[in-house]
Amino acid sequence: MMNAPLKMTLKERVLSQLKAKAGENFTSAEIARLLMASYPDFCQQKLNNSKALKTQDDLFWQLQAEIGGSLTDWARQVPSLRTLEGKPRRVYRSDSMDDVTVGSAQASAFAAETKSAKLVEKALYPLLQQWLWSEHKLLSMRISESSSKKTSTAVSNVWLHPDMVAMENLTQHWQADLRECVRKRGDLQSRLWSFEVKLQLDRTNVRQDFFQTVSNSSWASFAYLVAMTITGEAMRELRLLCAAHGVGVIQLDPGDLSNSQIVVPARERAAVDWDTCNRLAEINPDFVSYLRRVRKFYQTGEATPHDWQMPDVTESESM
Repeated sequence: MMNAPLKMTLKERVLSQLKAKAGENFTSAEIARLLMASYPDFCQQKLNNSKALKTQDDLFWQLQAEIGGSLTDWARQVPSLRTLEGKPRRVYRSDSMDDVTVGSAQASAFAAETKSAKLVEKALYPLLQQWLWSEHKLLSMRISESSSKKTSTAVSNVWLHPDMVAMENLTQHWQADLRECVRKRGDLQSRLWSFEVKLQLDRTNVRQDFFQTVSNSSWASFAYLVAMTITGEAMRELRLLCAAHGVGVIQLDPGDLSNSQIVVPARERAAVDWDTCNRLAEINPDFVSYLRRVRKFYQTGEATPHDWQMPDVTESESM
């Protein structure tokens, strides 16, 4: 690659690098770094020919912008260039038109990346808590399957226990007298949320993980399936499933939580399924603790991140 002709276009260089690394997926920033390492002469010439670019950092940001702005058009022109939905957008190249082969290659690349980063599902829980609080002011907590009574099997646990639960305070910005009036009347003051968390959703696991969420989270006002990475094929399947069952989807970006987003909004359940809540409370002390926090809110009208033992939020901030 070092001696590649300077007349090669940026597009040709990107496609050449992606072909050499078929099955791996990259962001525009990662591709820019790859080009700078593989084509130093080309990059130096680009730097020398520009009056605006002064440093290697300037060149990097320029390459990232050019690549990021061109990927969509390149994908239309080159059938083997594929993009994955999500933020930041990732792109890979595969000459195979077999979706099974392509899906397996993506899953393998993701697995290798996850292993190298030593990323595990439980690392996403505190990040999700932070995002839920900063973006939606939801008070949340973890529900651990391991704390359940031993009479419950591991297989049944995953279909009964959500990974996280939360409470939304509907009275947060209300005037004090109004909050007290609503509390005395017994009208709705909160909504309960439930979450199932996964590292990746792809064609091989999307239906099982979705229906696991239906099983363990549909009791709540809002049920969400949360994932760090969602392939394009999985996203298309999720939109159909979500429309039928009312479950929502959140894509979490651990590198920059501000990029996280609700990609499919959940449909609100008319009433909480208290029978399922009772079943969870009978076997899991974490869920009992959750219900006690919700009860305390209804008794006092107050709830704080400190009460919910939430990580890395302003403890003195009351709702």
